[in-house]
Amino acid sequence: MRAVLIVDDDIKLCTMLREFLGHHEIDLEMCHDGTSGLDAAFANKYDLILLDVMLPDIDGFELLQRLRQTS
Repeated sequence: MRAVLIVDDDIKLCTMLREFLGHHEIDLEMCHDGTSGLDAAFANKYDLILLDVMLPDIDGFELLQRLRQTS
């Protein structure tokens, strides 16, 4: 099973994606703000991380920049 992290503040969209991707052997973890997304990305290993650009605290570009500093 593939592990995917989605960082998006649209809870309804994330829930719909989790349901759809679950049928295709993809384990989708959701975070709804940049800070929790960054924490999850550092704490776990994901095959793919999907980032929304406009997040409530840290935007997707800043989050990506912080991730790239250590990966």
